[in-house]
Amino acid sequence: MILAGNLGFAQTIGAGEITLIELRDEGGFGVDKGFEISLERGGVATFHGGQNFYGRKGNYRGAFDEKQFLELAQLVIINNFFALKNRYEGNTMDVGTRTITVVYRDKRKSVVNWGAKDVKGFLAIEKAIKQLEVKIKWRAEANQTSASKENAASQFFTGKLAGRMIEIRLQFDGDAATGEYRYYGGKGALQLKGKLQSDKNLTLEEFDPSNKKTGAFDCDIEFDEEEADTTLSCSWQSPKGGETVTTFLKQQHVEFTNNLQIATKIISEKRLGIDAAYPQITGGTSAAIAGFNARVAALAAKGIRDYKRNYKPTPDRSSYDLEYKILLATDDFISVEFSESAFAGGAYPNEAYYTVNFDLRDSGRELNLSELFKPKSNFHTAIAKSSLASINKAMKNNEAEDLPADMVSSVEKWAITRRGIVVYYEFPHVIFALSRVFVPFSALEEKLNSNGAAMSLRKN
Repeated sequence: MILAGNLGFAQTIGAGEITLIELRDEGGFGVDKGFEISLERGGVATFHGGQNFYGRKGNYRGAFDEKQFLELAQLVIINNFFALKNRYEGNTMDVGTRTITVVYRDKRKSVVNWGAKDVKGFLAIEKAIKQLEVKIKWRAEANQTSASKENAASQFFTGKLAGRMIEIRLQFDGDAATGEYRYYGGKGALQLKGKLQSDKNLTLEEFDPSNKKTGAFDCDIEFDEEEADTTLSCSWQSPKGGETVTTFLKQQHVEFTNNLQIATKIISEKRLGIDAAYPQITGGTSAAIAGFNARVAALAAKGIRDYKRNYKPTPDRSSYDLEYKILLATDDFISVEFSESAFAGGAYPNEAYYTVNFDLRDSGRELNLSELFKPKSNFHTAIAKSSLASINKAMKNNEAEDLPADMVSSVEKWAITRRGIVVYYEFPHVIFALSRVFVPFSALEEKLNSNGAAMSLRKN
């Protein structure tokens, strides 16, 4: 797979230092949706496509030989990728905008090619990625995570509408969207029918059991590519018109294949301002499921108990809110993020994150962060390095000073996703929005335990 090229730049970066190679094709004139191929060192591949590329569209995962990745990384170096300009433009309208991204030494370089035909190094790497792609054995992901019409099979969201917890489940067939939503504590589900107006907008109408229209949603779709997570920012309006009501719906990443489901339990005490929600696994009776259900129920009960202990009536009305987000739910593992907000007067509420990471195999148990990594791998340093870079980038965007390194030196709360881990730091209120940090597996590649949960999730 070696092509001719200038070796001058190859002296500064070795093939073994490259951890991820990605090709994104956004589609050209007269071409349907593009695709994205991501290849990671360690032999993990992901495919996200709207175009019928090699007879495939949607979300797929696959595995390949790490030797093939190293050959591709060597070709990247030989073809002087790191010396290429960041963008090339041409006059070819029928070729989509393609972007090649390479991650190395915790850094990232992207080269965009908008219709240029004479960028030999770029074209050679693009060709090699596609040649490797066709050799990979792909399998469709059970629960798609992109909001686009081709990628979305079935999605599950939760949120609040007019102060009441709701749950929405959607299925997609091309542009068409159908599903149902219900108020927790309500008397049944309302049916939903709608359409994806674009990759950024979804409209839905709701109907009661007699098929009478009872409302409509207009939703902006926000897709976080790094975490592969969708948020719906919706306005709801009655058929009679009037003011719109805003709701933010969180995606719940549930991939069960063994008849298990997630049910939401609600604890509501309006007099005390308490509104708490937590998940329970239904459809199974194993000791592991019982253990998980008991663990999250106890967490919710403790939060409410602590709030009541400190509760005092205030002119601004005290309140306690607990919401959950399932970052991962497979037959083997479940990871849940809880966001808590308690207000008892003062300038602002007290906010905190809590997590539960549970192994659902055998008799069940909570996971320890260290299990994801090789012994004595000093993984805390790698997590801190990636976290600090992410936080300081956000600080610079807000024209603020860099965060001291000692503020991310230890991790006590964490969660796991298909693409990485989420860590939570104890930051003061003024920078609390930065306390949740996503760390991709690609930043931790060399330290992951080959028999741990993280590697298992990446390969399956």
